[in-house]
Amino acid sequence: MNPSNPIPPHSSAPQADPPARAPEKKKKPARKGLRQRLSREEEESLTLDMLALFETLRPTPESIELRHRFVQKLQNIVEVEWPDKYIKVHLFGSSANLLSTSTSDVDICILTDWDDLTNVHVLAACMRKHGMRRVYCIAGAKVPIVKMWDPELKLACDININHPISLRNTEMIRTYVAIDPRVRLLVMIIKYWTKRRVLNDAGVGGTLSTYTWVNMILNFLQMRNPPVLPNLQSMAKDRPDMLAIIDGVDTSFYDDFHSLIGFGDKNKETLGGLLFGFFKYFAHEFDYDRHVVSLREGGHLLKTDKGWHTGKLFRVLCVEEPFSPDRNLGNSADEWSIEGIREEFKRAYDILAKKNDLKLMCQRYTFTTKPQQGGDAKDRVPKANHDRTALELSEMRKTFKQHFPELRSERPVAKSAEKENAPPNKWQLAGERLKLDDLNGATFAKIVRHANNTVARPSEQPKPTNHKPRPPASSKPRKVPGKPPSQDVLRKSEEAKRTAKPSRPSKPRNVSKKSKEASEVLLAER
Repeated sequence: MNPSNPIPPHSSAPQADPPARAPEKKKKPARKGLRQRLSREEEESLTLDMLALFETLRPTPESIELRHRFVQKLQNIVEVEWPDKYIKVHLFGSSANLLSTSTSDVDICILTDWDDLTNVHVLAACMRKHGMRRVYCIAGAKVPIVKMWDPELKLACDININHPISLRNTEMIRTYVAIDPRVRLLVMIIKYWTKRRVLNDAGVGGTLSTYTWVNMILNFLQMRNPPVLPNLQSMAKDRPDMLAIIDGVDTSFYDDFHSLIGFGDKNKETLGGLLFGFFKYFAHEFDYDRHVVSLREGGHLLKTDKGWHTGKLFRVLCVEEPFSPDRNLGNSADEWSIEGIREEFKRAYDILAKKNDLKLMCQRYTFTTKPQQGGDAKDRVPKANHDRTALELSEMRKTFKQHFPELRSERPVAKSAEKENAPPNKWQLAGERLKLDDLNGATFAKIVRHANNTVARPSEQPKPTNHKPRPPASSKPRKVPGKPPSQDVLRKSEEAKRTAKPSRPSKPRNVSKKSKEASEVLLAER
């Protein structure tokens, strides 16, 4: 913030040159039967429903205090473990940008100048030592993280090390959210909808991250007429005091939100009207073939201008990362997933247009037991393995092995006959069911969720081996190639044969007359 240089809202705030938006195509006539807006009564009713839902989603003061206690706890742990090192624990993500709920996970960024700590395995070992549970590393990710669970405070946490750009992202999102009270409510409601409809899992589910959804919502609000939100990055171009270069990346944005409060007052749309407009826009108006969502430019860019229209960089949905314009946040979702997301946009729009029912719109999605693949995108089934690229499968296998070192191989090899015949443990079963060459997001999620509840199956028959069984012990002298046995050895062998007791023949088992008769009856019945 720069409260020492207050800028009156609207008139005197620095305005950058208009962003280079994509040229507008001639508007097509509205599709027959496509509703353009809700009635005033419907908007008011929907707004009241949204406010009631928001009250159930907003974090309680106790949950906010719990997160701050957790940050302080981590700070104390690293200071006790490495007292002579500079290590600072920061909160980022939804817990710090006003968009969290009481059940949100905690995102932590650790900043340090100690190179040894940049190895996430060092941090993970420290956290295990101090009582954290379910600690594991994703060292091969673009931004390596440590995942863990605090059994004392009952909080799940993701930690990255020396990634300060994540802190700048959080600050900018928080600034946007603070400018207009409608922003926080709209984002929270849409986030809840994405969670209920299973659309917010970029890592395993192959959809979109929460950060991507937030960028899409903020860009939508920038493009309203009149706009609800300004373009903070463009406004900072003429303010050298707001210049912020981190690791060679320009993370500058206009951060004096006090001077921007009231920016969207000219826009009189209600919360219900904005929610309906968001779904109408992405269901029927946004050009997925040509346009790129750009919060940085406050509008749309052309895929052809960014080179995202062909080749490996092609994606149906393109969302530009505000601080790294070469990165497409929509890369986490393939063509199949985007078709499902577009169907969800249309479903939400239809429900609001015909029934104005927020509860029905946010109804929990359940996958069909026998989905119909082949064009029916609304089934939203995870993409078949043969449709995935080799690179995607390779990355997913790599990530899984990093999560579970016990599954380094597809099928554990038994080291002895006892182990071969022993019931397989849960990780062996998981490895057998997984078949890493056929790994997809659904399998990954299933293994993670049910690994501890796996029921042992009957062990398979041991495979025949090429090793010949050892012959039984014999009284014959062992022959040494090239050397005949001595006379003394032959004499002892003959004496052993003469003195050996003859084996008794086995005594036949007594079988009663009744048993014989019963057996004969059974044979006759057969």
